[in-house]
Amino acid sequence: MEIEKGFKEVIETLTEKQSEKQSENQSEERTDITSTPQRRYVREHSTCAMCESTLEIRHDVNRADLKVKEEAHCPSCGIRVRSAHHLMH
Repeated sequence: MEIEKGFKEVIETLTEKQSEKQSENQSEERTDITSTPQRRYVREHSTCAMCESTLEIRHDVNRADLKVKEEAHCPSCGIRVRSAHHLMH
């Protein structure tokens, strides 16, 4: 029961922070005329969707198979945001 209460509190806090950040971002996007699609793409892929913290991105290179594994996780939330495999040319 205590774990469930703690979990609910964390979710509520993250939800509140996300709502605040979304409001801030929406007002910034309205006033930022220089915001380009490329900058929005970079911002969306380098920040956490839950808490807007900067993501930590790790790359593991496998030279034998010519592959790169990319993993992004949020240091604040502790969640893995994405994992992608890329081929090297």
